[in-house]
Amino acid sequence: MMSLKSNPVRNLEDMVGKVVAIPSQRRPTMVALMKKAGIDPSDVTFVPTGTDPGILPTKQVDAYFG
Repeated sequence: MMSLKSNPVRNLEDMVGKVVAIPSQRRPTMVALMKKAGIDPSDVTFVPTGTDPGILPTKQVDAYFG
């Protein structure tokens, strides 16, 4: 998980209410991890992206999981 220092996302709980860029093939794993931790995945806005975290510095998303 990568995020900007000005808006840190350090763990699953920090993702709630955030926009997270994630490659489509990794989303099922993230959803499973969130459910196991008791977090509703619908509380996070997932944006499908490739393997380039370049979207993060533009501040279009709060975090990148790759």
